[in-house]
Amino acid sequence: MMHIREYENEVLPKSHRQPYVIFAYSDWCLYCVQAQPLWERLTNDLNKIGAGCATVNIQQERPLAKSLRVHSAPEIMVVIDGRVFHHKEGVHKFSSVVNFIRASFPYEVVSLLRKESYFDTFLSSWEENKVAVVFFGKNDKPKLRYQVIAFEYRFYGNFMYAVIGHDEVDEILMRYNVPRHGETVLVFKEDTGVAAASLSMQEISTSSLRELIDSNKFLTLPRLSSQSVFDELCPVEVAKNKKRLCVTLVTDRHTEDAVHRDALRVFVQTGQVRSERVRFTYIYRDTQWEFVKSLVKDDNNINDTVLSIVILWRPAVNKIKYKWVETGWSAVPESRSKVNLEVAIRSVLNGSGELTRETLVKQLTDEHAKGIVGKMVDRLLALHDYIMWDITRDDVLPLLSVIFSVAFIFVGGYVMAYLVKLEEENLTKSQGAAGNHRNRAMESVSRTVPLYELHGGNYDGMVRLLKPGCRTLVVLVSVDTKQQLLERFAQVVFPYRSNKSLAFAFLMLERYTDWYRKLLLSTLGPIGQARPLHINPKNCLGTVLSLNGHRKYFCIYHAKHPGLKKAKQPKAGAALNASFLGMDNSSADSDADDNVSHTRMPFDDCLVGLPNWLDRLFEGSTVRYPVEYWPVMK
Repeated sequence: MMHIREYENEVLPKSHRQPYVIFAYSDWCLYCVQAQPLWERLTNDLNKIGAGCATVNIQQERPLAKSLRVHSAPEIMVVIDGRVFHHKEGVHKFSSVVNFIRASFPYEVVSLLRKESYFDTFLSSWEENKVAVVFFGKNDKPKLRYQVIAFEYRFYGNFMYAVIGHDEVDEILMRYNVPRHGETVLVFKEDTGVAAASLSMQEISTSSLRELIDSNKFLTLPRLSSQSVFDELCPVEVAKNKKRLCVTLVTDRHTEDAVHRDALRVFVQTGQVRSERVRFTYIYRDTQWEFVKSLVKDDNNINDTVLSIVILWRPAVNKIKYKWVETGWSAVPESRSKVNLEVAIRSVLNGSGELTRETLVKQLTDEHAKGIVGKMVDRLLALHDYIMWDITRDDVLPLLSVIFSVAFIFVGGYVMAYLVKLEEENLTKSQGAAGNHRNRAMESVSRTVPLYELHGGNYDGMVRLLKPGCRTLVVLVSVDTKQQLLERFAQVVFPYRSNKSLAFAFLMLERYTDWYRKLLLSTLGPIGQARPLHINPKNCLGTVLSLNGHRKYFCIYHAKHPGLKKAKQPKAGAALNASFLGMDNSSADSDADDNVSHTRMPFDDCLVGLPNWLDRLFEGSTVRYPVEYWPVMK
C-alpha cells in the first residue's frame, strides 16, 4: 500500500520516465473485492513490461486520496508525466482498462506509419540529435510495451510503428530485409540507408528492447544539446587514472561546417580510437555560447578550413580540465588532423600528456525546450485532459450555472442598452427639422468662433487670472435667446477670432444673475450700499462685457448704454449710471426707470451697435469701470 510520502518522493518524479497505475480501494467494499482478480492480472502484465503499480486505501490514506482526487472506490488511475488520469468506466473489463492506459500516454509517443513518404522524413530525426526507432508488427496498433519503452526513451529518440502487411510497408520491408513473421525493431542513426542495430524475434521481450535501445540511444557523433546529455556523455570522474574524456568539436550551424562534422563522424565509425573512456561529440557555438565562451578565447579558429577541437575531463560538476588540439580539425585530406587527434587522445589516456587548462563552466542551454507557443499548447492540452478525466457531473453543474448566469447578465445588459439607444434615436428624429437647423447653426458658430460658457469652473482662467493685455468678451444670454444671440454675436466678433489677446464667452443669466448684480454694485459706490439693487434679466439680454482681469476693470455695451456716446472718463470712485437697465429705483427717477425697464428692444437689434462699440473699445475711448475685486461666481 502506497503512502503520501512515497507518492510525492518516488512515484511523481519517476512518472516522467515510467507510467504508474494505481488501484484505489476501501475496506468493506464489495466491488473492490470483485475487482481484485482483474487487478492481480493487470499487475502481472504491467510488471513484465516495466510499468509501475501501486494500491491506495482511501480510508487510511485520506491526504493521498485527496491529492489523487479519488471520487469513489474501486477506481483505477494512471500517473504519467506528473499528471493523474482517472478511469471512468469502472473496473470491470480488462480490455477497457488496457485501452485507458494506452490513451493516457502523450500524443503519438509512438507514431503510426500511414504513408511511405513519412518514413524518410521520420529517419531524418537524427538532425534533432535523436535516434530513430521503428517497430514492425502485425497488430493494427503498437503494443503497450512499445509505448512504455518509447515513453522511457522519448528524450533520446523518436519512435514509429509499422504494420506488416500494409501496402505502404512492403517496400520498406524489402529495403531493410525485415522478416514478415514475428516482431522486428530497427534503430537508425546518421546513416539512414543502414540500420545501426536490429532485433527480430517471434515476440521481443521488454528487457531485450530496453537493452537494445539503451546501448544505441546516442548518435555516432551526438551533439551536446542540453545539460542532461552532457552529464551522460561526459560524466564526472574524480579519479585521475580513470578519467573519462570527451572530445568535442566546436562548430556552427551553417552548412560549411557540415563537412567537418561528417569527417569526424567517419573517424569515429572507423574506430581508430577505441576506448570506453572516450566519447566524441560536437557543440554549436551560437546556441551554447556561454559554455563555449569559457573555453574559447582567441584561438577558436585557426583558419578558414580548420575548426577547433578540445579534449575535456570533468573532475567536478562545474569544473573542467581541457586541452586544445593544436592543429585543430579539418576535413581536408592533406591535413594531418586525424593523426594529431589520435596522438593527443592517446597521450592524455596513458598519462604522458596533461590537460593544461582549467575553467568553471555554466550549465548548457536546453535546445529541445519548448517555446512560448509550445508551452501554451501543453497548457491547453493539460486543461483538456483535466476536463475530460477529472471533472465529474457534480463539478460541471455549478460551473455551468455560473457560466449561464454571467452570460445572461451580459446578454440582458446588451439588450437593454440597445433598447435605450433605439429610444434615444427615435426621440432625436422626433425633434424635427427646426431642431436640426438649430444644431447645424450652433455647430457652424462653434466652428467659426470659439465660444465658451463662463461658469464657476473656468472663471479663474477666463477672468481672474488673465495675463496682462488679455480681455474676455462676454455676452449675456438666456436659454430661450441663446441660439439667436450667439449667432449674431459670432458674426460681429468673427473678424477678431485670430486675436490671441481676446477670448469669447457667454453667460447664462438664469444661473448667474447674482454675480452680475454684485459686479454692478462694485461700481455704484454709496448708492449700492444704501438700498437694494433690482435687476430685470430681460433688459440685460444682449449686454456685452469686456473684462480685463489683470487691471481689474470692465467695459459694458448695451443698446441704450450712454457709454456709446462721447463721454468723459469717470473719475476714480465714479458710479455706473444703470438707469438704462431699470436698476435705479429712486423716486426722482421713477418715471425714467419705468420707461426703460418696460421698453425692451427686439433681440435682433440688441447687438446692432456692437461693431462700433468694439472699434471704440480697441481705441480706448469707451468708459472703464474699475472694481476692487472680482465677485465670486458660485
